[in-house]
Amino acid sequence: MNYEHLGEMITDKIATYSDRTALRYRDNNHWEPLTYSEFGEKIKELATAMLAAGVAQGENVGIYSANRYEWAVADFACILAGAVSVPIYATNTREQAEFIIKDAGIKLMFIGDRFQYDNISAICSDGLPLTIVSFDPSIEPGSGHYLFQDFLNLPALPETARILEERSSAIKKDNTTTIIYTSGTTGNPKGVMVDQGNLAG
Repeated sequence: MNYEHLGEMITDKIATYSDRTALRYRDNNHWEPLTYSEFGEKIKELATAMLAAGVAQGENVGIYSANRYEWAVADFACILAGAVSVPIYATNTREQAEFIIKDAGIKLMFIGDRFQYDNISAICSDGLPLTIVSFDPSIEPGSGHYLFQDFLNLPALPETARILEERSSAIKKDNTTTIIYTSGTTGNPKGVMVDQGNLAG
């Protein structure tokens, strides 16, 4: 089946495979299952929270983290919220991350662990306005920043469902889904814009 965009595919697969296991994640040395329904609910919750945080349609949102299920939730939530995900390599230095953040105009950043948090906090201390959302519950974010679960609990905007539907309906195949930055081995990284048609077509 061909989809107009990834949001349609995500919504369709969540409904189709509802009670099946979508993925497993490690928690306290145990692998915990997450069904498609549960995965979908977290994606929807995060998309709702992104609207509440003021993320505009077409806005670039950073993900600076190693692989974990929240990474996928954030990436898919960007699609449902009409935003563009901008992944940053988990091992990138503060200087490398700062270049991408400034080049992409990122205002909201999801981070994975203490290494990434310290780098982004230092960038914020230099005066760059960023909202940090930490996947790692052991981190105590500073003022104006959030743990992932606390961010999910932001009060929803009125008519959130309508806004999400409007944003989803407005997505076209030539709209940018994500911006992948090159390694920058021969100079500053270059952002490669990947559109919906590249991924969903």
